[in-house]
Amino acid sequence: MKNFPRTDFLKAGAAAALMALLAGCARNGADAIGSPESAKLPRGPLGTAIPGAEEYRRGNPALFDTLFSQTTRRNYDVAESYTPGTIVIDKSAFRLYYISGKGKAIGYSVGLGKIATATPAQDFIIDSRPVFWETYYGADGTTIEPGLQNPLGVLCIYLSPRSPRGSFCIHGTNQPWKIGGAVSNGCIRMHNRDVLDLYRYVRPGMKVQVVNSLVKSAPALKIN
Repeated sequence: MKNFPRTDFLKAGAAAALMALLAGCARNGADAIGSPESAKLPRGPLGTAIPGAEEYRRGNPALFDTLFSQTTRRNYDVAESYTPGTIVIDKSAFRLYYISGKGKAIGYSVGLGKIATATPAQDFIIDSRPVFWETYYGADGTTIEPGLQNPLGVLCIYLSPRSPRGSFCIHGTNQPWKIGGAVSNGCIRMHNRDVLDLYRYVRPGMKVQVVNSLVKSAPALKIN
């Protein structure tokens, strides 16, 4: 977890609006839907173009492909006690679940906090619209501009309440090989394709539960 300033809601709204505009025109380096280049790029919600994605891909195609080539999305059976439309993060399994229906969930592998900066087992809410290509502000004063080298990856979803250490968030990554372990300063890291997939279900005010162990149904196995 890093110390982030509270993201301005209007900034996030503008990013979402820009994403929608990019669906029909080539702007900010992104291709129009249906162009040969756009087929190589990951897509945002409803097939819209991701702001800045084409610019970053052209700057470093090999790194871009590495950061956007992996997904861990699977469907799972879970206990029916979990509320559909919420997110549950299982610390013991390093997995985030979107509860898609009664007893059903979409799960993704995640990276969580290290021992000294553990992700707390508590309830959060999503407190604003997600932000594409957020600037990273480290606790040591480090600032990293948006881009492929940014630890927050393609998307940042802020959570409330804040802690004395700063804001927690669910975000992408510039180190996909570390997903599935205790590697962060408290935030929840996802593969970039996975956080874009999760974004389809996210809304401000959504409940996010971080639990030490998920209550699963029997059998507690992925179904596809």
